[in-house]
Amino acid sequence: MAPCLLVRFGVLTTPLTRLSPPPPTPNRGPSAVSDGARVGSMDQRAALLATTDILAASSARIADSRARMAETETVGVGILADLASQRRTLGNARDNLTGVDDGLTQSRGLLATMSRTALINRLALYAVGGIIGLVLLFIIYVRLFGGRSAPPPGVTP
Repeated sequence: MAPCLLVRFGVLTTPLTRLSPPPPTPNRGPSAVSDGARVGSMDQRAALLATTDILAASSARIADSRARMAETETVGVGILADLASQRRTLGNARDNLTGVDDGLTQSRGLLATMSRTALINRLALYAVGGIIGLVLLFIIYVRLFGGRSAPPPGVTP
């Protein structure tokens, strides 16, 4: 069996056999030998041209694949850079949220303190208002009913 070369990835898959010298032919003169050599040479030439065409097509596909690979690598590097930027952004956002959470905790405590202080002030205001009201009622009572009462015994007017 003759060794063969199979070309994959192409439309044409042809085995190429090793060329051997043509079988001996009966001697018909000088023109017979040159015709046989010419036919063998033409077969070799056609096989070499087919192989060259296949090699050129394969080289073009390899070059195209390399260009696509370089483009894909460029896109991948861009995506990785974007992901790194987004990671930094998310880290900054997390740090900011941690700071905001601390600020909210402090604000919540401050608002609770302010609410207690406002409640105490409101109760104090009601107490002062109640005391002033009682004092006014006492003054009104003394003015209305205090002047008509009899003087205490032993006191002369």
